[in-house]
Amino acid sequence: MGCTKIFAEPGTLTGSIGVVTGKLALKGLMDKVGVTVDAISRGKNSGWMSSDEPFSDSEKEAVVRIMKDCYRQFTEKAAQGRNLELKTLESLAGGRLYTGRMAKQCKLVDEIGTLEDAVAETKRLAGVKADDKIEWLILPKPRSFLEGLLSGGPLLSSQAAKAVIGEVAPVLKQAVATAHLFKEPAVLVMPYRVEVK
Repeated sequence: MGCTKIFAEPGTLTGSIGVVTGKLALKGLMDKVGVTVDAISRGKNSGWMSSDEPFSDSEKEAVVRIMKDCYRQFTEKAAQGRNLELKTLESLAGGRLYTGRMAKQCKLVDEIGTLEDAVAETKRLAGVKADDKIEWLILPKPRSFLEGLLSGGPLLSSQAAKAVIGEVAPVLKQAVATAHLFKEPAVLVMPYRVEVK
């Protein structure tokens, strides 16, 4: 929220202004596998994050107080960052989710656009020429072409994209030819690759 503009794609899940916490109490599981835990604690709520036991009543009260304080701080900062009245923001918060379009109507985002649109606006705000090259650092780095495609970032330079298209085009042509064959009354598919030139 500490920014000049927020972009969201039309279907981006936006919002979910809420605070959730909990812990796993694993004593029963540990007992089943023969693992024992001895804890030494000092203070009324000192074992509140112990995975040995569920929250005691006083630990639960302390955790709820922490969550409410965190939620208050977050909603106040969100209201300030979005230039909204706190009551207006609270009516949008509470863990509610919105699409990007809905979030724009609610003033939770400024613009509907892609990552590329956000980068173009950032360049404009920074005084960088639109055609100046910048380095994109997508983290974590995609491990495959498909993962890169799904990450939404710039995948390839135009030269690399042409190379990929050059590799994929013949396979697509063969797939189309195969699809035509399967429209015929009988088809024999042999374990050989036949290239027609």
